Amino acid sequence: MKRICSLLFLLSLQLCLAQGEVPDDVGFVRFMNLIDAGQGKVDLKIDGSTIWKPGYTLGQRTGALPYRGGKRSFLVSREGCLPAEREITVEAGKAQTVVAFAEEEFDENGESLGWQIKLARLAQHTPESGLVVTFISFCKEDVIDLEITEAMSQKTFKQAVNKRRTTRLKLVENGRVRASVKCGGDYIGTIKVDDEGNYVAFIFEGDEGRKKLITFYDPEFMISGS
Repeated sequence: MKRICSLLFLLSLQLCLAQGEVPDDVGFVRFMNLIDAGQGKVDLKIDGSTIWKPGYTLGQRTGALPYRGGKRSFLVSREGCLPAEREITVEAGKAQTVVAFAEEEFDENGESLGWQIKLARLAQHTPESGLVVTFISFCKEDVIDLEITEAMSQKTFKQAVNKRRTTRLKLVENGRVRASVKCGGDYIGTIKVDDEGNYVAFIFEGDEGRKKLITFYDPEFMISGS
């Protein structure tokens, strides 16, 4: 009966969304995959239901998934990693992103226990004017130091980014941005900004121990979460 009620709710919700209407009791969740460790695709289950059977590759994200406000169970797994399960509260009228990443864990003797998947919740942020990049670190260090070189203006910025906290940086006032990013002297990726809006740069641990950078544009993205 519970499954039938859920299906009826989804059908009625899809009809409302198709008509450009959003019910007052509905919130939205987006999933972002930053898991580099392990093998195969990443599986996401919400309340026991697989969201996309083919699974997710590194850097893939969902669109805004609509759910009635309340607590939802998220289970993320990948072969070769320890799975993560977390209860996420969906707030009516609000949007959030759930980010999946992996950290290598060690015992008291420094021996690896494997890669543990973890989930971080990030809340929606209203877009601001200008060419702004939001940096978020999912690395093991509490703070990482970035060196960002903007090719168009030939300016170099040094920026500290706290773990799982956002740092926003306006690289130029207008025009395009083409910036290379280094961490600890190692090149980790490039940022390209063409239009005003929220550009997000995720820094995370690769399975070989090197840091990696994935960026994307979102018209309404997030502030710091937990």
